[in-house]
Parts: sequence; structure tokens; C-alpha cells
Amino acid sequence: MMVLAAVAMTSLIGVCAFVIDVGSWYQVERQAQAAADAGAAAAANDLPANVSQAETDASTYVNKNISGATTTTTTPFGGDSSTVQVTVTKSAPTFFAKIFGISSVTVTKSAVAKRVTGGSKWAVYANSTACGNSTLTDPGSSISINGGIRSNGGLSIPGNSNTWGPTYYGGPSNCSAAITGSGNTFNASSTPTKDTSTSTWPETWFNAAPGSGVCTYSATSYNWTTNGTASNHYVIPSGVYCASSSISINSHYADCNCTLIAPTVALPGQNITMTPYYQDLIIDHYSSSSDFNISGSTDSLTGTIYVPYRRLGISGSNGSLFDVLLEGNTVSISGTGWTLNGNGPSMGYSGTQLTQ
Repeated sequence: MMVLAAVAMTSLIGVCAFVIDVGSWYQVERQAQAAADAGAAAAANDLPANVSQAETDASTYVNKNISGATTTTTTPFGGDSSTVQVTVTKSAPTFFAKIFGISSVTVTKSAVAKRVTGGSKWAVYANSTACGNSTLTDPGSSISINGGIRSNGGLSIPGNSNTWGPTYYGGPSNCSAAITGSGNTFNASSTPTKDTSTSTWPETWFNAAPGSGVCTYSATSYNWTTNGTASNHYVIPSGVYCASSSISINSHYADCNCTLIAPTVALPGQNITMTPYYQDLIIDHYSSSSDFNISGSTDSLTGTIYVPYRRLGISGSNGSLFDVLLEGNTVSISGTGWTLNGNGPSMGYSGTQLTQ
């Protein structure tokens, strides 16, 4: 009987070890998974701009959900700089299983989260942090901008009845807005939003002559003067045009599937249709001494206009429609009764999403 009792006791202890210890390990496993989920979601909020902060936030949120664990953060993950994997590792103790020489088990759980972009597409961006009325100004009237607008400095709208999308101003200099016109709305609000953070270029292009592999054609300057007609447009050969001095389209009724990159770019012609050849860039005017101005009342422009050092001025008239992203050190918008549809990347983000 004693032998049978000993055998039975050993079996009973084994069953207890299985039930109690495995249950304990499962509890630690659930805590580790919850901690990994929280850490990944917190870290994804910082991406892709601040990897070090993502690592810090991952550890902080893991530690809030489980103690004594090790956190490993991996980003970019899967080749995506907006995605992060957080792995939580913890040693779980045993109770009855120690009789069999098992003092602990290692529990490892992972989660993958992605920063999800959303909201309006970028339409207008003014990079200057200077206050005053010249950073981003709109003296026009009845102009509709469908997309996100941002000034890193001041904002001035002396014009009337303009309809803008989500609009932000202020920047690190804590600049003010001067909305002196009447009937202006900003994403259905009567006032724009003040934001004292510093935004970065939605898209960064060339601040000097581009390197090899970008230009299809290179010369000191380009100046097209051949005119087409309303029924038979003049077609400029497609490609990326790089000039060390200037580029100008003086033609009327001209079509250009091209990208123009030069210190000075001008479009004095009329009825010009431009679509981008190099990614979504149509004009890169990188002069540090001259502004870029376009009266595009009869033009059709699709793509990004990039003026990193000077003012980007654009004007339209009744019925004009531009599908563009305007990026300038400062931006001036004028004219009457025209529409700009933002054609840039998503302006903000709609949160984070656990993907694994």
C-alpha cells in the first residue's frame, strides 16, 4: 500500500504541477502579450520621425503592463519605417514543477503596430517660422482649397469668402493669425488652428542641382516659345529638364509631361498643361534670390511645386482648377473664384493599428 501510495502521490504532484504551473505560465503569457500590444501601439505613434522616442515609449508602456520583463524594439520592421515590432520576454517561475528540476520557463510574446496615415492631403505648406503677414497670405476672394494647409509662422487672410481645409499656423515662434477679411472658413470652422510645434516639408525635393540619374536633359537654360492652338497643342518632349540658370515656358497651348528643375523657373505662357515626369514633382525653383510667381488662370497643373528658399506666389481666376501641392519658404495665394485640390501625401495620421 505504501508503494502504491508513493506512486499515486507522484502522479498527483505531476497533475498539480501541470494544472497550477501551466496556468501560471499562461497568465504571464497573457500579461506579456498585453504589454507587447501596448508597447507597439505607443511606439508606432512616434514613427517614422523619432525612432529613439519610439524605443523609450515602447519600454515605458511595457513596464506599465508587466514588471521584470525585457523589451526589444525593432523598427523599421518588414521594410516599413512606420512599422515597429515590440517583443517582451519574461521568466515565469514554477511551483510544483521544481520537483522535476524545472525552476522557470521563458515566455516571449511579440506585437507589430503601424502608424496609420489619414486625414486631408497636403495642399499648401509655408516653411518659414517668421511672424507677420508674409509667411502665408491670401488676399484673394472666393478661393477654395481642398486639403491641409500649414504655416510654420504667421497667417494673414485679408481676402473674403475663402474656403480652406484644415489650417494650422503659429509654429515655434508662437505667431498670430490676422484674419481681417469676412466670410472665411477653415474646415467648416470660422478660425484656423494654432499649433506651436514645428512641421517639416511634406515632400523634400532638390535644394540645388540634382545628382546624376535624375535629369533626362541638361543645359544652361531652356526657353520654349512655340505656340499651339486650342485644337492642336504644342507638345514639349517628356522628361526631367535640369538647367544651371533658368527654365521658361513662353508657349501658348503647350503640354508638358515633365519636371523642371533650375534656380529659376517661370511659366509666362498661357494654356499650359503640366503633369509630373519625376515622381509627383513638376517644378523645383531653388533660387535663393528670386521668387517664383505664376498666374495660372488658363493653365492646368498637376503635381508638386517646390520653392525651398523664396516666396511661392500663385494666382487664378474664375473656373481655374489646380491639383497641386504648393511648398514654399513663404506662400502667397491670390485671385478670385478658383479651386486648389491638395495633391500631396496625407497631412496627418489617424492613429496606430496592430497588424500582428
